[in-house]
Amino acid sequence: MLESVWQAFALVIAIRYFHASETLKPFIAAGWGIGLLSAFFVMPLVARMPVRQATAAAIFCAGGSVCLVGASFMPTIVGYVVLMLLFPVFVAQAATMLTQLLANNYPSQQRGKRLAAANLLLASSSIGAATLFGWLLDADLENYRILLWIAAGVGLVGSFAFWHIPSAPAKDLTVRNPLQHLQLIREDKTFRQMLIAWKLLGVGNLMMLPLRAEYLANPQYGLQLSNTEISLLLVTNVAVFRILSTFVWGYLFDRFNLIYTRVAVNLCFFVYIAVFFNAREMWQLAIGTAFLGMAFGGGGILWQIWVTKVAPPPLVGAYMSIHGGLTGVRAALAPFLGYAILSYAQPSVTAWFSCLLIGTSTCMFLPLRHVLPERVQ
Repeated sequence: MLESVWQAFALVIAIRYFHASETLKPFIAAGWGIGLLSAFFVMPLVARMPVRQATAAAIFCAGGSVCLVGASFMPTIVGYVVLMLLFPVFVAQAATMLTQLLANNYPSQQRGKRLAAANLLLASSSIGAATLFGWLLDADLENYRILLWIAAGVGLVGSFAFWHIPSAPAKDLTVRNPLQHLQLIREDKTFRQMLIAWKLLGVGNLMMLPLRAEYLANPQYGLQLSNTEISLLLVTNVAVFRILSTFVWGYLFDRFNLIYTRVAVNLCFFVYIAVFFNAREMWQLAIGTAFLGMAFGGGGILWQIWVTKVAPPPLVGAYMSIHGGLTGVRAALAPFLGYAILSYAQPSVTAWFSCLLIGTSTCMFLPLRHVLPERVQ
């Protein structure tokens, strides 16, 4: 439910209620990336805290709820943007720590299957969130405050759940300072190659994520969809196909070469972007978001636990902080790149540039298919 806020509704509110400028909108979309980037520096600090790892994650999750409540009372677009940027920054810290919690609690041969079950619940709750939040905004745009209060309550429930996850003390996190982390990239050639390929994929995908809401909500592009229709496409339809595919992806992760699974997810992202941003009819948009749902189903699992197939077990947290930090760099910068290209070209042109990056990434992943099996723990 929180994911639906930063991926769709935060930007819809900015466009339709606050009439945000092209300068401010990318900051809302960049919040998650900035959060992942800051985790690169936050995790070493967390390791010094006299708390359990799960407790630290709970505190961060609660911090996101505080930002949502604060944003609901902001009278200006600048205050709203600042707090809606900070909201996913806090949640990203908890998401980064979740990988270590999963590695500690889930058997290595069942991580994909068990995370798929969690993602099934995630996608199911997204459908309810889309229905409720879209209806609230269509009834009255002023209801965006109620939307943010509901999301804040959900965040507190998530914080309560984090608190009760079995975990070791934060001081047991195997993390280094940021400069020492970067040495792992130099020392591990396979990890370095995967990070480069992942970066191209991430830029191509993430530059288009905020443009989904822009394409559907901005009257400049002539689609004129209601808030309910937008939530149906961007949240509900995506969630349905995420649900339908998530256990397939979990099975593939546990049983097959990681690279083949990664390439299959890449192809789903490619098809979604090529179809969605050239669509003019509802059914065409629905096909595009269906492929996005399948891509999210696999991408969510891969992003969260792929390092467990590459990193030595004691260094899973360190490898994940590098991956999360670099994801943060591209997720923070990609929305600005997407909006910059969009200011000079139509959405379809921006989409084909994105597809070029994803295709290049796929070609870089393929040579690693023979190397990776030797690294599996």
